[in-house]
Amino acid sequence: MTRRVRSSTVASTPFNMFGALWYQQHSDGPWLRDADYTFGPPQDGDKIPIKVMLNSMAGIQLDAISSTLNNGMQVSNRYQGITFVLEVYYTNIGWGNMIEYQYRPIYVDSDFKAVEVIYTKYPYIRATQNRHGVRMLVVITGQIGYFSVTSLLVQLTTSLTLIALSTLVVDIDALWLMPQ
Repeated sequence: MTRRVRSSTVASTPFNMFGALWYQQHSDGPWLRDADYTFGPPQDGDKIPIKVMLNSMAGIQLDAISSTLNNGMQVSNRYQGITFVLEVYYTNIGWGNMIEYQYRPIYVDSDFKAVEVIYTKYPYIRATQNRHGVRMLVVITGQIGYFSVTSLLVQLTTSLTLIALSTLVVDIDALWLMPQ
């Protein structure tokens, strides 16, 4: 994966980004950094084998027996198919101009299967392809922030104007509506 962050306020290149593969030993445990898969500048793309990502999800193996049955039979994860979410979490909070990112693979207890009907001579001859495999869904999340002097001045000016306006309203109310 190549890494780059762009927005109207923050721009990043691979030269100011660093990250790692994170894993959980249990599905409800804390996220831990994998020391073998850390990435820093200047590197052109991050390479993590699918096998490593599957192992980082509580040791999921492609050739292990699947947790779901296929027509009443136990089959391997490779035959049944696997679905997992790869959460890519970006943040620059506490890092200044540097952006940290984390790859967090999350196992979804669901098979993956794609069935496709292919007609060679419609409608007489057809073949059905029943494919199983690894389905990876990528979700981008995170927190990117920056300091803006212009926004600070606008907020300060607005708050001082509202305080002055509320003081004026209270003074008018006290002098004219309640003269005693």
